[in-house]
Amino acid sequence: MNANFTDIASMLTASVAADGQTPMTGALRLADGSEALPGLAFASDSNTGIRRSDVDELQVVTGGTDRVMVDANGKVWALFDVDVAGAVNLQSTLAVTGLITATAGVNIGAADTTLTRTGAGDIAIEGNGVYRAGGTDVPVADGGTGRSSATAYAVICGGTDTTQPHQSVASVGTAGQALVSAGAGALPAFEYPLGTLIAIVEDQKTQNTVAQSLTQNTDNVRTLNTLAYNRDTLVSLSSNRFTLPAGTWEISWQASHYAINLPTPCTSQAFLYNQTDSSEVARGTIAGSGDSDGGGGDQSMGAAVVTIAGSKAFEIRHRTSANGVTGGIRGNYGTEVYCRVVVRRA
Repeated sequence: MNANFTDIASMLTASVAADGQTPMTGALRLADGSEALPGLAFASDSNTGIRRSDVDELQVVTGGTDRVMVDANGKVWALFDVDVAGAVNLQSTLAVTGLITATAGVNIGAADTTLTRTGAGDIAIEGNGVYRAGGTDVPVADGGTGRSSATAYAVICGGTDTTQPHQSVASVGTAGQALVSAGAGALPAFEYPLGTLIAIVEDQKTQNTVAQSLTQNTDNVRTLNTLAYNRDTLVSLSSNRFTLPAGTWEISWQASHYAINLPTPCTSQAFLYNQTDSSEVARGTIAGSGDSDGGGGDQSMGAAVVTIAGSKAFEIRHRTSANGVTGGIRGNYGTEVYCRVVVRRA
């Protein structure tokens, strides 16, 4: 009789209370279970719980479907989409077979951690991009820029070779400029396209005002008093000289002359003169007019391309074969224009 009571007491001592009062003193051994019926499930939801899928593998099951797996190496596999409401700090490899959607930041490890892909497919970076906590550069395999920042609206160019970080063109240029190649081994730069109008410089006088007089056999400096057009104020004008900045420029000019009641015909020629370097640049066409029977006018015209390493001042000079010659005939229609210079990008 006493032996029976002893057995009953032992069984009661080893039993587990259904209300959770009794702590376990040994391992709880469960059946492996399946997706449909996991080994550890709930009375009111028998297809949701935890199951053993293989040796040293664990599956979290909801609705009779495996959702999360922990494999024998301790790697956690998310088998479906993962929505992250906070930051995710990755200290090792995260392998995902579905989509990761992060509504906050994703911080990738410590120094020199890289984001790569191990197989075919792309890494999509959206929004504010991918960043590494405590760092600046984000080296990204398969064509990342390797840059932490760039000038606002700047153009990003390739590195100095196929493996170097991309480079940013330092300037974004100004309105009307275009990106121009500087050849191999150099970054392109924003410049005005070839042929862009840079400036129009003129000798303007009020209506019915006569032009300057031109002295025979003298290099007369033609009056230039008005910048009729000046793109981005690149050109300055002072004392009948226009000054250009460094660059390559096409300079064309027209210089009128008018002769009256001369005993012989008059010829003239205008030319471009580099006043800074005290050198003649190029001569224009020969103009001819005027004889004893009356008067006549003509224009000497020319063009030249100059390349200057620094700012230079230029003049238009005009030589005539006779006295009694002016820099053009007045028309009395409006503003009188007797000499004009046009500068273009070349």
